[in-house]
Amino acid sequence: MSSDLRAELIEGISEIIDELDQSDEQIANYAGEHIHPNEVILTYSSSTTVQRFLLKAASKRKFTVIHAEAYPNNHHRTHALVTGNLDQNEDDLPADIFQKPLTAAGITVILIPDSAIFAVMSRVNKVIIGTHAILANGALMAAAGVKVVAKAAKVHQTPVIVLSGTYKLSPKYPYDPDMFLEFGDSSKILSKQDGEVLDKVEVENPIFDFVPPDMIDLYITNLGGHAPSYLYRIIKDQYWEEDADL
Repeated sequence: MSSDLRAELIEGISEIIDELDQSDEQIANYAGEHIHPNEVILTYSSSTTVQRFLLKAASKRKFTVIHAEAYPNNHHRTHALVTGNLDQNEDDLPADIFQKPLTAAGITVILIPDSAIFAVMSRVNKVIIGTHAILANGALMAAAGVKVVAKAAKVHQTPVIVLSGTYKLSPKYPYDPDMFLEFGDSSKILSKQDGEVLDKVEVENPIFDFVPPDMIDLYITNLGGHAPSYLYRIIKDQYWEEDADL
């Protein structure tokens, strides 16, 4: 029995590894259905899933990408993604992706500061973003600043598309969204050298944003496109009932 169990575990782990390796490519295969010629696409932060998706579309059609830099936690990675120049200190990033900037595929890329997101949204045809995790009700945990992007898109009635592998689906329901938030180094916002100012203010640097499902129009996973309200069906297929409350 033990040898049979070991073989099943090895097979299960191999399936998970294959899913992780193939997920981005499978998602990218849907790019042609969602990106059309001469569109203006806005994206945010440094998602390699989004980069592969846009590169796949760029092989067949021309469009413009507006890329917001995601200051202060992801702007260095975003700059590397846009320019194709990988910082030597960022050795945890996949170098092959950063050597293939969209501009090399003939795509016009405009890098903007986060403060300009609302101003340019009226010219955007659709927003395409990555995510850290997708919760049971279709909400998502994404890089801090994504909620601002989603709110601006909703005001301008611009569709928001989220790219994610099914391995990012979570059975957790956000009864208290604040419990999912994480905070990083506040010195990235206000330097510790500004001691007099720090004594008078409280500085927080959120790493993630909670974005409710009503701000998302479509999820594209390695299984295809889904409305936020349909994700609970996929989550049920991914998790046993006993595993929903870990």
